[in-house]
Amino acid sequence: MGLYLILIGVQGAGKGEQARILSSEYGIPHVSTGDLFRAMKTRTDPFARQIQETMAAGKLIDDATTNEVVRERLSQADAEGGAILDGYPRTPAQAEWLASFLAERGESLRAVILFELDLFTAFKRAFGRVSTPDDKKSYNIYYNSAGVEWAFEDHPEQAYPPRLVASVDGVALKRRPDDANAHA
Repeated sequence: MGLYLILIGVQGAGKGEQARILSSEYGIPHVSTGDLFRAMKTRTDPFARQIQETMAAGKLIDDATTNEVVRERLSQADAEGGAILDGYPRTPAQAEWLASFLAERGESLRAVILFELDLFTAFKRAFGRVSTPDDKKSYNIYYNSAGVEWAFEDHPEQAYPPRLVASVDGVALKRRPDDANAHA
């Protein structure tokens, strides 16, 4: 029987970091619906294009489509022994679908782990989150800023007042797309 875990909590609660630790410890994949939807941007099949159009319009992805994305991921070979679900399920319909999907495979959910933290800390973590554009190495300008350098952007005539830019080894850090509206 596989190990299926659900991690739930607000953005910035640490679900992704704990999922990476658990994934390494138990040898099962970290399945983040946010990551799955971001990965859809690189696919060209009709299903991915439908998701891209919905996201581009600023709409939420419906339960049936989300369930299909999760089904597709959990059907891959590396998820045969279980998975750590991060950000899924979000609705009762998704939870019911997941229970049914696992039951059809002779599996069941092992645990749901709730991450709680105060609102101020959640905002600070989410708004301070940045990463390098190529290797996606994560930093938080408030918590783990070792190696992060600060400077005003090179072309201050393009914006007034000039923006303060964080970088590591000369590479400007970027916000995650779902944190893009956060201004530290």
